Amino acid sequence: AFLGFYLISKNLEPLVHSEFLQAFFKAPHNDLTNQFMEALVGIGLSIIFQSSSIILFLVMDLGMRDLIQFDMGASIILGANIGTTSTALIFSLEHDRNVKKLALSYFFIKVIGVLITLFFFPYFLFISELIGEKLFAITTLSTKLAFTNIFFNLVSLLWWFSFYSLILKFLNTILPTDNTKLVLPSVIRKIVTSNPDLAIEELKNQINQIESVTKSLTDSCIELLNIKKVNAR
Repeated sequence: AFLGFYLISKNLEPLVHSEFLQAFFKAPHNDLTNQFMEALVGIGLSIIFQSSSIILFLVMDLGMRDLIQFDMGASIILGANIGTTSTALIFSLEHDRNVKKLALSYFFIKVIGVLITLFFFPYFLFISELIGEKLFAITTLSTKLAFTNIFFNLVSLLWWFSFYSLILKFLNTILPTDNTKLVLPSVIRKIVTSNPDLAIEELKNQINQIESVTKSLTDSCIELLNIKKVNAR
């Protein structure tokens, strides 16, 4: 990740120093509309790179160069937290409803967390900056941005505990669980349905093998303890 960050940072350096981007970074970005737009930039970049960590490193790099303001960098980081859920959403497309529910839960809690945070953005930044300075002596812009990401994810846990029941009810409504479907790989399901006797026999063999391995490990542990007692004498 650090090597990737270094390479991306070096390749983007000419673009970062362009007059247009420097003017954009220095422009005031303290209203809600601009903060939503900056969050959308973070979402887009995170989807492109398939990593919120890369976006965090890039924003921190801009902070170290003093090319980005604290509130703008924080907005982009919040958006990246939503964009990174795209990996889980894409992955879930090939799996059953339980995996889809898990990916959607991850997506919704990030969206709820970002929306609530943006509506109370000045207070969020103030508290994050205050905690960082008082508890961890964080003073540089790049480390403030990194701590803001950590603080947001901690706050998201509170939103999860507040809204998880509503999210799960909604997901169960749009993706009802099929209790008749076995949660097994398709190959295993074919074996079970085509030859149940063979499947039961194989299950018994696996149980016996586990029992044998467990007994062997237990005997080895007892033997080691006895050796230790003898040496202690």
